[in-house]
Amino acid sequence: MSKNGSTDTDFIEHYFYFPERFNADKAAERLQAKGWRVQVTKGADEENWLVFATQLSPIEDELEKLWWELTRLAKEFNGEYDGYGRPG
Repeated sequence: MSKNGSTDTDFIEHYFYFPERFNADKAAERLQAKGWRVQVTKGADEENWLVFATQLSPIEDELEKLWWELTRLAKEFNGEYDGYGRPG
């Protein structure tokens, strides 16, 4: 448990891939503006850029709406939203 009382299961991790670093950085800025923790690194394929974003877990009812929102964000910057998962 962290000092603010949250556990790893209170978070959701999101994965985005972008062919260009510039677009990855722009998408990352948008996610950071939501208060999310974001990292931009080279993807495992060494070609695309991974944007790894972590947010406090939303209410289950919001996940479908969130999926569509993040899919649109990725497309706006010529990337792909590869879904979410829980840490661990």
